[in-house]
Amino acid sequence: MAASFQLFCASSSDDACQWVGLWREWSAREVFAHPAYVSLYAGPHARPMCAFGEYGGVRILYPFLLRDLTVEPFWLKDLPDAADLTSAYGYGGPFAWGEGDRIAAIAWFWKQLHAWARKQNVVSELIRFALFHEARSVYPGCCETPLDNVVRNLDCDEGALWRDYEYKVRKNVKRAVQEQVTIETDGTGVRLEEFFDIYSETMTRRGAEERYYLPRSFFERLHAGLRGQYQYFHAVHAGNVVSTELVLVSEENLYSFLGGT
Repeated sequence: MAASFQLFCASSSDDACQWVGLWREWSAREVFAHPAYVSLYAGPHARPMCAFGEYGGVRILYPFLLRDLTVEPFWLKDLPDAADLTSAYGYGGPFAWGEGDRIAAIAWFWKQLHAWARKQNVVSELIRFALFHEARSVYPGCCETPLDNVVRNLDCDEGALWRDYEYKVRKNVKRAVQEQVTIETDGTGVRLEEFFDIYSETMTRRGAEERYYLPRSFFERLHAGLRGQYQYFHAVHAGNVVSTELVLVSEENLYSFLGGT
């Protein structure tokens, strides 16, 4: 059975081009697997990478960050070089598509990936698996469910969607309409300044960890690299944004990403 396995690094323009090409061939085109998204979380000691495998008619794309552990405060100088793998913030893992046996292909893929990882002195791996991920069933490591996710099927009429909300939510929406709050969508980031101010203020009010205080440049890079893969939803009152949400857009799914009120 023909099989192939290779690695790409988004820091290389040639690799990034090949990576994007494979991503575009995939009908689901999950935003978390795009090199521009993974690159948002890269840095001097975290390389944005992707493993690609093809096995029995199945293609597999696994985006991740390869992080140098020797720069960490806990690393002892007499220890050998080491690294770890982690998915970027959001959802990740190996995404598979094709007409073959996906479970068998993913099991093969894990063996190839971990053989490569050993040669890179990788000592650990952290994956935030995508919500509908078949790869978990054959993952050779430990899987835990630390929290729940809220998923809403939008394949229904508007009335059914409205009735599915709790009474207090419907009441709040009706009050907002009475107060002339309107919803504005923005696919270019034209109101980024207002979003950024509200987001930052919300993080402060909620006592968020330092890593959630994202710089304005983070959103500017997201706009530049992921056109068509994001949408802002603003609640506007008297011309001012009072609540805002940045949503990531894949071909089949939408993801609430960052926001504030």
